[in-house]
Amino acid sequence: MPHRTHGTSSLNFNRLAAAEFKLKNHIERGDQNETIFSQFVKGIESKLHKLRLSTKTYERPFIAQFIGEESADFGGPFRDVLDNFCTELTSPVISLLTPTSNNVASYGDIQYAHQLDSQTNDMPHALKFKVLGGLLAYAARSRHGIGLDCSPFIWERLLSFGYKSSEQALLTIEMLARDN
Repeated sequence: MPHRTHGTSSLNFNRLAAAEFKLKNHIERGDQNETIFSQFVKGIESKLHKLRLSTKTYERPFIAQFIGEESADFGGPFRDVLDNFCTELTSPVISLLTPTSNNVASYGDIQYAHQLDSQTNDMPHALKFKVLGGLLAYAARSRHGIGLDCSPFIWERLLSFGYKSSEQALLTIEMLARDN
């Protein structure tokens, strides 16, 4: 079934400005809106319920429009925006996620994963964490996978499963996604 866009909000993204900001090796402060993710936070803030209420697999919470670029969002720009989110969130540019100790040491299981940054606790970041949670919930409900390598601990907390091991939790999540 094609993605439903009727009644969906259009959000504008300035990819060129975000790329220039990242090329200068800047780290975004909580009150800045330079990255694609932060532009999304600013645009979706008053419409955050759309992330929480999009329960059908074919509903998208927004249509992506790129400033200064000719594009029509039939799915491609939407996916590009989600991919940009993941790249930014797992880079030092945004301080919401930090590499796990296994990631830093390149040792042990799940070396690619990131965890929530416990040092980030101001109000502008709180809104960004809220939007990140809504995005993860949207991805889980709609089965639109996003390439965000989160620590299993995040998924266990998000899904409120009380499993004895991360591996058991991941297997259960995969089974639920496959069966639905």
